[in-house]
Amino acid sequence: MKKRLYTALIIPVTALALACDVDKEVYTPVDFEVRLNPGNTYLVGEDVQFDFVGDANFIVLYNGTTGHEYRFHERTEVALEDMEYCRLEITGSRRTGAKAGVTFWVSDQFAGIKGGSATDLSNLAADKATIDAMVASGMDGWEGVPFDNEPATGTSFTLTYDISHLASNFSLGMHWNPAYAPPSPSQSGYWINPVIRTKFKGYEEQEYQYRHTEIQVLAMPTERALDAYDIMISSDKPGYVRMPPTGNNQFVMTGIGGSGTDLGYQIDTWVLNTPLALNRIASDKGENIKGYSTNLSFYRVRYWEPGTYTATFVATNGNYVGESRVIRELTFTVVEPI
Repeated sequence: MKKRLYTALIIPVTALALACDVDKEVYTPVDFEVRLNPGNTYLVGEDVQFDFVGDANFIVLYNGTTGHEYRFHERTEVALEDMEYCRLEITGSRRTGAKAGVTFWVSDQFAGIKGGSATDLSNLAADKATIDAMVASGMDGWEGVPFDNEPATGTSFTLTYDISHLASNFSLGMHWNPAYAPPSPSQSGYWINPVIRTKFKGYEEQEYQYRHTEIQVLAMPTERALDAYDIMISSDKPGYVRMPPTGNNQFVMTGIGGSGTDLGYQIDTWVLNTPLALNRIASDKGENIKGYSTNLSFYRVRYWEPGTYTATFVATNGNYVGESRVIRELTFTVVEPI
């Protein structure tokens, strides 16, 4: 809020008193209280009115419903024991070539690869050694996602796998390694769309598209030594992975048909994510119900589920000079109509 400070300047020589209006912007310590209106019925679907006393430049309300609780306004993760389910869903189809050209692996023990780019191959030898050791161990520490009944070319498939026990440090590895039998140039290609679905107690289901995690692609053949980390974006290239920024097909593994041009080597490419915790969640959010120029003496909220709620009001005065803030909480119970 603004206050005007008036200063009187006395000049003895002329005995004139001149008033100077010096306009300075200061903040006033916030004076704000909130009370439950005596007329509230606290019935599901009816207004709960909060009456305000005093004033504040800004008011943010956390109404106490799921996703809007002040006690969780800085929370970034949910306890794993509060996870109702966490599953991996992979949809896709084979576009060219024979079956068994791609396999899917999940883990909570993988440390990740360092990764690189076309202009930075400094980690290539170490990353290849990591993959070689992983494969040589028989994929120790990984679980294979069953994919025994791969359908015919052009037919969609869906795989579902429970990953709740891996949620604390999850990695998905997609190994594109189709059969190659010269003189036929054919090598299988795929469209792949992995999605992770999580559900926590009291929250709606959350969906993560795999391409929105930190992805590294690593081509193992020596023929790809100069572009081992390359990911295509806007156009397909035989033997390469394309990752479109939008659309249902998050990963396009461009194979070679029987009449295509022979690559001269067998495709052997890994698509991996940097390990991530799947119990992370967005912090609870409040609603801005009052701004600087708004007058507000009360506010009403409807609650659509019975239960006990704590409504939290964060009231603030301030500007570049400083800030004053108070937090007021009210707890009440909403019941079904009789």
